[in-house]
Amino acid sequence: MDAYLNSWYYHYSYFKVRVRDKWENLIKLKAICEEKWWNVIKILRQTRIYKKIRARTSKVTDNQRVYFYTLLSCFFFALCSLFTDLIGKMPITEILWWRFFFTLIFTTFVTVYNDYPSPLSYRNYKMILLTAVLGTLTAMSTVFALRHLPIGEATLLLTTAPIFTVILSRVFLKEKLAIWDVGALVLATIGVFFVAQPSFIFGSEKNLSKSPVFYISIVVALGRGFFKAAKYVAVSCAGVDVPTAVIVMSLSCLGFLVSTVFLIISVSVELLTDKDMSKTWIHPGLLNFTFLFMVGVTYCLQQVCVCKAMQYGNPGKTSLLKYLDVVLPFVFQFLIFKEFPNKWSIIGSTCIAISTVTVLFVKRVQPIRHVTFKDEVEEAVEEAPPPVALVTMEMENVEVAENEVVLPKGTLQFGSDGTNDNDNNIQRKPF
Repeated sequence: MDAYLNSWYYHYSYFKVRVRDKWENLIKLKAICEEKWWNVIKILRQTRIYKKIRARTSKVTDNQRVYFYTLLSCFFFALCSLFTDLIGKMPITEILWWRFFFTLIFTTFVTVYNDYPSPLSYRNYKMILLTAVLGTLTAMSTVFALRHLPIGEATLLLTTAPIFTVILSRVFLKEKLAIWDVGALVLATIGVFFVAQPSFIFGSEKNLSKSPVFYISIVVALGRGFFKAAKYVAVSCAGVDVPTAVIVMSLSCLGFLVSTVFLIISVSVELLTDKDMSKTWIHPGLLNFTFLFMVGVTYCLQQVCVCKAMQYGNPGKTSLLKYLDVVLPFVFQFLIFKEFPNKWSIIGSTCIAISTVTVLFVKRVQPIRHVTFKDEVEEAVEEAPPPVALVTMEMENVEVAENEVVLPKGTLQFGSDGTNDNDNNIQRKPF
């Protein structure tokens, strides 16, 4: 027994030393790469092109930064939808699991590389955790709605997030909307209605049975819009002090854990009931694995851009641009798959495009400035009251002259400028 324990302790010590050496080598390699990277950046900063780009970007306003990140997130969302379509027949739950898995890897790497603290160490850690919970609920409700609803009704109900965002921003952030914003919201909603083409208006080849699951799916799809809107507001309340990589890492970590538990339960039930497991899990080939990897990359970039836009701008007005998530996938389908949309889809896409142009180019006030913790401290110092005339302190024995005013024991008088009038005569105990 002793020989066995000694052998186990030897192998454990050897493994511990090897891991520590590997970790130290990785730290040294990181330092060397950072040094070489900064040398390259110093060389690039001396070029004329960098100086021109720096001069242009220094004049970028908050509105322009918000519009850039929002439109970029719509572009990455369309790419994510494209790679999802290229995967082919694969369960939605499995795609969701791989998406969370790759996003967690990327964001964890960025967080560790930049030495960001844990999400619980931030001042607004409650908003970070709330964002993770709401993001996970959004993903799960999306899967449930797409499984039990026709694609038209699902698309129409899943894109109600901007409507809820406007309401929540008005209630919690006191955000005001101009008449142009309200008109753009109504026009974009009508456009989504035409693009989705729900069966209860445009008809369908199949007679849909209105089972209880159908109505539950409608409620879940509407809940998805509410969860997504609440996530936007929570990211905005978290402030610009929190790095977007930390927010996305928290969301993907919780989503990965929940989707893993769901997959384990689903696979176990199918194995016990001797059912076909292909409805829950399919082993991906090399091509599908590449598409899944690109789905994770584009989803991660899309979440980062959305968080950046919500941190710098007002969620209500920013979410109006997210209606482009419905239009851009049609563009990729037309360019790559040669699928031509019908007249109703073209009319709906035109309405959404007009609403987007209205939000982008109509003159409006600047977005609300999200103050950081440093700004709050500076404002508190500026608004602080003048020094108090009497400050209570412990004192040693004080010799009082004949013409001096005797103060009560334990008090010390200060001048109007905050300086002590009796510094030469009073000896205080150290704090």
